[in-house]
Amino acid sequence: MDEELSGIAALAGNFRDRELRTRWEELDAPSGEMLGALLGRVAALGFFSLAFDDGAGGGISACAAFIGEISRGCPALAAALASHVAAAAPTALSRGTRGADEVIAGVRAREASGEPALMTPAWMEEDVFAGGGLAAGRMETALRESGDGFSLSGRKLFVPAAEQAAYIVVAASLDGGGTAWAVVPGGAPGVTAERAREMMGLRLCPFSDVEFDGVKVPRGWVFAGGALDDPALVFSRSDACLGAVALGMAEEALDAALKYSVSRYQGGGMICDHDAVREMLAGTALGIEASGALAAAGAKTTAEPRTGGSTAVLGAVAAADAAVRAALDAVQTLGGYGYMRDYRVERILRDAKTFQNTVVLPRARTMEHVRRLIQKMR
Repeated sequence: MDEELSGIAALAGNFRDRELRTRWEELDAPSGEMLGALLGRVAALGFFSLAFDDGAGGGISACAAFIGEISRGCPALAAALASHVAAAAPTALSRGTRGADEVIAGVRAREASGEPALMTPAWMEEDVFAGGGLAAGRMETALRESGDGFSLSGRKLFVPAAEQAAYIVVAASLDGGGTAWAVVPGGAPGVTAERAREMMGLRLCPFSDVEFDGVKVPRGWVFAGGALDDPALVFSRSDACLGAVALGMAEEALDAALKYSVSRYQGGGMICDHDAVREMLAGTALGIEASGALAAAGAKTTAEPRTGGSTAVLGAVAAADAAVRAALDAVQTLGGYGYMRDYRVERILRDAKTFQNTVVLPRARTMEHVRRLIQKMR
């Protein structure tokens, strides 16, 4: 990790130790007020502007370094920050246009005043769960010409932190065909967020279904064409950060298991001296290192059309798998204590499994990846 990224990671690590680890139990409960307060403190650190720093992937590497440290203290907050990077992608890829520059200026202004400047993505739909993805072209949410702008109507599933978001970025179908990305101010007329779904993990970050009923969107705040015609390039910017969320959980689980194994005597020796335990933890460490290398490569190549998207999505899926394995191995290392709330590993397991199944969606993402590979061969 270079000096700049090390500094960003250190900044996030100090925030994690000061604000998150001291209230571990509090952060395992739904609380929009607490999430909003934490997002405000993150704004004071200048995180939200990082996603717009450049178009060559460096900004994404910085975001991933920040998010990885936050995830070790609160995966739910890290997931919300990764969602911001995802939502910022269409605007970042459209910088230089009047509308994109207006949105970016708005984010920077809110951040400078210490207000949460969160952007959140709204492009999950039922067909994504089935493995179709945006490329399937079956979106029910639509943009229609209306006066000097557009009217947005439809419904999106699993929108993270919708009520705390300064902007909601919606993927929708255009009247003339194709996909566009519309930026909607949080709380705009016609936007209704339903009650957050009850989740096993990531409980601080609410996921809600959101209804859009004739929402007015300025013409300049609808982005389409160019790089945005390939959803994989949009997703690759967030996939690198999703990998960072997962790696943070995996590293924290491994750290907890190692600390317990060197302090607990059982079966005639310390737990860490048993070959079976060492072999298990070695496998965990190997999985973290391998998926971490893939995720880091994805963060550096998000702007490369041919390889960036593939590397980033595979890194996110591999890291999510590594996080679940690390949490399971940590629970096994702790034995019966691993299931108790007094120890963090049961919480990490809940967060990791929820993250894998509801955010990364490994089956859908890998199926989409293979579909793209097959298309290139034909």
